Amino acid sequence: MTQILCFRFATPEDTSRLALIAFNAYQHYVPLMKRKPAPMLADYAEHVESDICFVASVNKLIVAFAVLVEKVDGWWLEIIATDPAQQNKGAGAELLAHCEKFLRAEGVSYYQLYTNEVMSGPYDWYIRSGFVETRRGTQDGFARIFMRKEL
Repeated sequence: MTQILCFRFATPEDTSRLALIAFNAYQHYVPLMKRKPAPMLADYAEHVESDICFVASVNKLIVAFAVLVEKVDGWWLEIIATDPAQQNKGAGAELLAHCEKFLRAEGVSYYQLYTNEVMSGPYDWYIRSGFVETRRGTQDGFARIFMRKEL
């Protein structure tokens, strides 16, 4: 059965749901990293207030979200997360396409992201989604892989 996703900007009322999705989506990385991944530590109220935060919902239930941040070196996909119960159903890919549509409308020609070196599943998904690895390094105590995608 096909699910119909609806996209909108996140509101302050959504922040607890965003934090729950991030917790559920990233908690299995804690033993591998020996610490909480950055999305589990994020201040979602701040992201909703200061950045571009999209939610994807099915029947009004938020199933995925993405945070886009404009930094001095361009736009970054800071976080993307899908509720584990909704993973592998296309919500992440559709949400990523929605983010890219927004960025193109803003005149953006590329954007960047980083993922943790232990997160092989997300890394592979980003590669399949058209990102290329640009470098690896430690940032904020995390072993990160930096990636870029041309729009």
